[in-house]
Amino acid sequence: MSVINPNETARSWQTAKRETAVQLYLSGVEGDSADLLGAKVAGFPLSLNVIPVTDWIDPEEISAAAAAVVQIDADTPSSIKRFQKLAQSTTTPLIAAAYDPPLSLVRSLVRSGAHDVVPLPLSIEDLETSLAPVADGLSQQQTAAAASTAKLVSVIKGVGGAGATALSSQLALRFAQSALSIAEGNRGDLPNSASSGEAWLALARARHAAGDAAAAREACGQAVRHLAATLDDAHPSLADARALAAILG
Repeated sequence: MSVINPNETARSWQTAKRETAVQLYLSGVEGDSADLLGAKVAGFPLSLNVIPVTDWIDPEEISAAAAAVVQIDADTPSSIKRFQKLAQSTTTPLIAAAYDPPLSLVRSLVRSGAHDVVPLPLSIEDLETSLAPVADGLSQQQTAAAASTAKLVSVIKGVGGAGATALSSQLALRFAQSALSIAEGNRGDLPNSASSGEAWLALARARHAAGDAAAAREACGQAVRHLAATLDDAHPSLADARALAAILG
């Protein structure tokens, strides 16, 4: 079963399910379980499913998840077998969770495809540490996917000093300004948005490359404001914006 916050309406619950979540498959709720409900870890919402440790988990159920945390019982071979079969059936990162797992079991689970093994009862801190690489990997995949479909403009100069760098900088500035206009238009009157923040960051980079420090500083400040209002502190885009702000001073 899935645990739904009683304060949420059916409409709000449907909206939340569209997010990329981390699925928790546990036989019970102990420890920090109350803190886990409705929480976000490494930028991902948590979805709790309470099932026996031997019940099969449909790979399709976790195919769209950022990761899945699956409870293992070290004294129940069928529980371990379930995890091994699930690891063979999905590309979603799997994290095994167990009470005081012996080192031999940890090694066996990692060889079977476990991304990590965390102790039970679950804690926010352990999940943050275990899911941080998953968040980084997902961000890199999204960046690579965007880059693979992006347009490439090349400027070739015949001799030194022909102005290729200046032309490239101006083109980048124009594209960034266009992206900003589109992003702001798509977001309507919303004061803060990740899409606007990304566009402001691109504009800041372009103005910095063009040597316009004042304009770059202003655009970078806008980028930080938008991104900080909508993204987790560990998000790469926000980190990049803050790093550029430090360079610009």
